[in-house]
Amino acid sequence: MVDRRHFIKKSASSLAALGGLALLQQSGLAATGAEESTILDALPDKEALIKQTYRPPNYETPINYFDAPFTPNNRFFVRYHNAAIPEVKTSEWRLRIGGDAVRTPLELSLEQLRRDFEQVEIAALCLCSGNRRGAFEPPVPGLQWGSGAMGNALWRGVP
Repeated sequence: MVDRRHFIKKSASSLAALGGLALLQQSGLAATGAEESTILDALPDKEALIKQTYRPPNYETPINYFDAPFTPNNRFFVRYHNAAIPEVKTSEWRLRIGGDAVRTPLELSLEQLRRDFEQVEIAALCLCSGNRRGAFEPPVPGLQWGSGAMGNALWRGVP
């Protein structure tokens, strides 16, 4: 028995052979399973990414950006679990360190972290655990990511 995914892939291949791939890409039907979506959209401070959901914002990095060792910041995937995204005023933000294991609680501003502590830089991969979920067989619940819910970056900050 031919399943739906196999049927769509075979149909897309047949249409492409007949010159219908451009029509499929324009309609968004060319994306099946873990293949890349064709819906590109840009968020503030980002270049066009593959749109999975708008609210909450979930966007994949186009696969061609994985040819380089590091994913550009403006092409790094975006993953939010909650639609309510807080607005943070960096001038008012504080890091509070406390709890049972701390003798003297400490509070630091973002400016203090940047000014008073050594900054380090490390290369690290960031990968959503649902990356390529759209290829699972049988399908599983959750956002049906393709291959772009990951990125490699140089992360900098206070250890």
